[in-house]
Amino acid sequence: MYAASLGAGLFKSADAGRTWRMLPFPRGGQGNRVDALAITPSGPRVLYAGGSAGVFTSADGGKTWHAANNGLVPDPFERKIRRYEGWIFSLTVHPLDPDLMYAGGVTSSWRSTDGGDHWTRFQSGRLDIAVDPQDPRALYAPNQQWRYRDQQLVATPVVPTEDSVVKSTDGGLSWSPSGLQLPGGLHVDRIVVNSGDPRVLFATTSRDWVFEAMYRSTDGGATWRTTGLKSTWVSTVSPDPRDPDTVYVETWAKNDDSQILKSTDGGDTWWPLFRQADMRAHEPGLLPLDPAQPSTLYVGSDAGLLKSTDAGATWHRLGSGVASPVNSIAVDPRHPGIAYAGLNQGGVVKKVRGRWHPINHGLGETGVEDVAVDPYRSGVVYAAAHTGLFKTTDGGQNWRRVLDPRRHWDPASRRFGADAVTVAGPTTVYATISRGGRWFLWKSVDRGASWRRLARHTLSTGEGLWKNVDRGASSRRLGRNTLLTGDGHPLAAGAADPETVYVAGRSGLAMSTDGGATWHDAGLAGSRITAIAVHPQLADTVYAGTAAGLFTSTNAGQTWQRAGDGLAQAHVTAVATDPEQGGRVYAATMNQVLWSDDSGETWNRFDTRLPPRTFNALAATRTGMIYVGSFNGGGIVQLRTSARTPRP
Repeated sequence: MYAASLGAGLFKSADAGRTWRMLPFPRGGQGNRVDALAITPSGPRVLYAGGSAGVFTSADGGKTWHAANNGLVPDPFERKIRRYEGWIFSLTVHPLDPDLMYAGGVTSSWRSTDGGDHWTRFQSGRLDIAVDPQDPRALYAPNQQWRYRDQQLVATPVVPTEDSVVKSTDGGLSWSPSGLQLPGGLHVDRIVVNSGDPRVLFATTSRDWVFEAMYRSTDGGATWRTTGLKSTWVSTVSPDPRDPDTVYVETWAKNDDSQILKSTDGGDTWWPLFRQADMRAHEPGLLPLDPAQPSTLYVGSDAGLLKSTDAGATWHRLGSGVASPVNSIAVDPRHPGIAYAGLNQGGVVKKVRGRWHPINHGLGETGVEDVAVDPYRSGVVYAAAHTGLFKTTDGGQNWRRVLDPRRHWDPASRRFGADAVTVAGPTTVYATISRGGRWFLWKSVDRGASWRRLARHTLSTGEGLWKNVDRGASSRRLGRNTLLTGDGHPLAAGAADPETVYVAGRSGLAMSTDGGATWHDAGLAGSRITAIAVHPQLADTVYAGTAAGLFTSTNAGQTWQRAGDGLAQAHVTAVATDPEQGGRVYAATMNQVLWSDDSGETWNRFDTRLPPRTFNALAATRTGMIYVGSFNGGGIVQLRTSARTPRP
């Protein structure tokens, strides 16, 4: 099996999806993005990948690649004139003739008759082509081709007819009407041919980019009828090659939720898959059916890769890695081999003995913005989730909510939940809770046991930070400072001094040295602060990542110095300090990871062969290994610096 991601790269599995390894796909320029994959019927080792740099081919299962763009991609000067020429979004290899290929781009359609060595443009416009699996020269396409005119993408008919679907019997050299006529304003977006019975076709239609209906033909497109599918948009249609009446679709609803639906009566009635509550996928994407095993389904989602071997009746997760976008990572300081990650959707995953697995009993697969491990008590972890602040005392086997914002604020609020959490001392925990566009800092001095509802009259002010000192019976303001309001709020406390707290807001950085009793401006006014890290031994030394570089202060924010060596103007997305070597600092940007052994004066870049992702989460271990999480593309990679140096 092969899998491609727009942001994470190209992967291969040789054991039906249980484990995956990354393939060395070409990088540089616009060659990182993979939009289309195709495997030849002659064997699984020959494959093609299409994307923003054209077509690449591999004859050894993805180990090595070379460009296959002869006649496909224009030279740089021509590319400036022909907008988006050569960007390939679809690839099709005919199942009977592995040398016959079709490629679809933004503005043109190409054909190759020699396995991709040479390409010729057979349509001056983009066509969404469907091939007849039993006739290499038979093609179907919507009667519209997309072209750029006056900097806009416009649709023009392929042939001057009122039919909405056209057919070619000579490999696309000529086209003729195919029977489906739609009311004015309707467009055919996609045509799918059943590979087991090419007489069965499906066509999805839309009006002004909103799904209208799906049509079905059982006579090769001569006649059509509507199905009973209702949705806002249909992105994937997968007919069962052994049963012409069974079909699966991936749909999007008005609330932006996606579903996988199934029909066994040709599309008249539908029902959703994932009826098991614990296996419900977030934003599922239906992968192509295996023609040899059509009852085996694969679905990619924010919850990872799911597999069913009984046509969708039951599901199980595949792989031991993390496929979801990662928001935060935390390492158990007592056991560097144990780590936790908060996912954008999918709750928390835990790494034990080299494998990641979900630990969401009592938490659910909600979005988790931050995780924090208690360094003083084994197995204690906090999770700042969209549904509140959670705590586990058994390493994630069971979670319980220790702070529920829905109990304290109006549920009609547009956004509320826990955003950040940090353990500052043996009994001290800080957390930020948001409501709408405002947020509040909470403090517990008994490991979270006293979190209870704040008094209603204090919440109505809508500004500032609040402190709870008597198990929630009352609350008092920790300084009324509009500096501390905003929609971005990284939080950090000094490990050497739990009363020292740094928190970021819309207008810069704020600091407290007395556990939140009083606050003062810590500089960086006007900066969009994206990350904060405090020196493990020196609470006055703090690192702040911003959208315009990394800054260091050795005097609690009185003065700041901008880092150099590639970080001067970089968008820094994450910062972490070594738990033992205070002078070692790690930083992540949109596309690279760096480290410094001299408190940020000079920087070293990690291996440039890192996958093409946006890195946004860092966690360092005392053994020199770091975990790096990605949001755009998902996943976690492990990196190791050079040999450990003596602790300063």
